[in-house]
Amino acid sequence: MKTGKSVFYSYCEGVANKGPNEVGTFVLDYIKNNIGNDAEELHLFSDGCAGQNRNHAMIRILLSLAAEQNNNIKKIEYYIPKRSHSFLPNNRMFGTAKRHIRKNVRLYTPAEYENLIVEANEKFEI
Repeated sequence: MKTGKSVFYSYCEGVANKGPNEVGTFVLDYIKNNIGNDAEELHLFSDGCAGQNRNHAMIRILLSLAAEQNNNIKKIEYYIPKRSHSFLPNNRMFGTAKRHIRKNVRLYTPAEYENLIVEANEKFEI
């Protein structure tokens, strides 16, 4: 939220599912590649999707992250707003991307899909 950028993790559903393991992997990848080692507190905001975010797998991933010796994270706060109250700025940006993608009849490659996401808003990173 600090930079105003949104990061998309994109893959074909034929490669993997959209379950807690995949979502947790993306969260860990983002944290390890974009959050400096000097960060002591981590605040995560998520929607209430039980199949992807609000589950034991995500909590265990965050617990393992907090237990790692090679980072300075001392506190992790994980926010899951009430149903229909998760209107974060990136939700609007995802909506913009969805509307832009729906205007196209057919997409043949993942690269075409990614190009449409970036065209929808210059703040998107894939």
